[in-house]
Amino acid sequence: MRYRRCPSGLIAPEDELTIPRFGIKGLREWMDAASIGTLVGSKSITTTTTTTTTTTTSTSTSTSTSTSSSSSTSTSTSSSSTSTTTSTSTTSTSTTTSTSTTSTSTSTSTSTSSTTTVAPEFSPIDIAGCVLWLDASQESYNDNDAVSTWTDRSGNGYDATQATAGRRPIFKTSIINGLPVVRFVRANYNWLENTSTGLITEDFTICTVGKFNSLTGVQRVVDINDAADYLGRAFTFDTTLQLRINGGYQAEYSYSDTTNFHYWTCKHIPTSRTIYEDGVSQNTSSDTKDGDNTSRYTIGDDGGFDYPADIDIAEIAIYDSSLGDSDRALIESYFAEKYAL
Repeated sequence: MRYRRCPSGLIAPEDELTIPRFGIKGLREWMDAASIGTLVGSKSITTTTTTTTTTTTSTSTSTSTSTSSSSSTSTSTSSSSTSTTTSTSTTSTSTTTSTSTTSTSTSTSTSTSSTTTVAPEFSPIDIAGCVLWLDASQESYNDNDAVSTWTDRSGNGYDATQATAGRRPIFKTSIINGLPVVRFVRANYNWLENTSTGLITEDFTICTVGKFNSLTGVQRVVDINDAADYLGRAFTFDTTLQLRINGGYQAEYSYSDTTNFHYWTCKHIPTSRTIYEDGVSQNTSSDTKDGDNTSRYTIGDDGGFDYPADIDIAEIAIYDSSLGDSDRALIESYFAEKYAL
């Protein structure tokens, strides 16, 4: 399932960018006006021109002629005088000619040919460098089914799986804006993993849509780590919501919401990391530290049964770079529109 992707203005610096809430199409118009992005493909719709002409002509002519003639002669004679009266009739002829004006009416309707550029549907893989995309709305599980595999839609084959039946999270339908989630229950130590290597190296971005159902203890949401020591890169809750690198060096902020869904973006380069909530920067930490263990990823725990999460997750996208503001705006606007956040 895919979804469709604006006042002008310049983009603010990265840590000050607030994402407008006007949908994918409006966002693209806003980006074009600010000269910070271009449409990812387009399609054209052309309407044809139709002309219809109707001509009506009418002519009528009538002629009437009337002629009247009268003649009378009167003669009278008396013995003493003679009187003669003569009356000569006159003939009158009247001719009337009526000719109607020939009228012609022409009706023309023309539809003007035009070409409209339509923004294509957007998905996280439209942004370069998407190495993992997990989308609950594209899964075919029924309500309350155990999730053994959450399919990677990036095309890279990094499916998240759980071989142990008792550790599998639960699929829940119609939870957010009519869409499903994968529910991880802390008490059941639910988690999914992929043990393949090479997901990311240094720079990365983790994008997540979810809702915490409790904030008890340490909870790993997304963890990219080494199975030997479980250190690496983690989007986690530990009294604060954090992007943690190798057990420390985190960007973090105070968090207490167990009612509402949010979308989070965690960006990292070796010298700094930033965490965003609903498109708004919450904290940036600056120091030189990189996560050097990248052999696997886990969702809902660190894989060592240490930090199980209590969270509903609708979607996750991971990139092998620290996304620029325009790309971050695209993915965050997509989340906001899709999940009505």
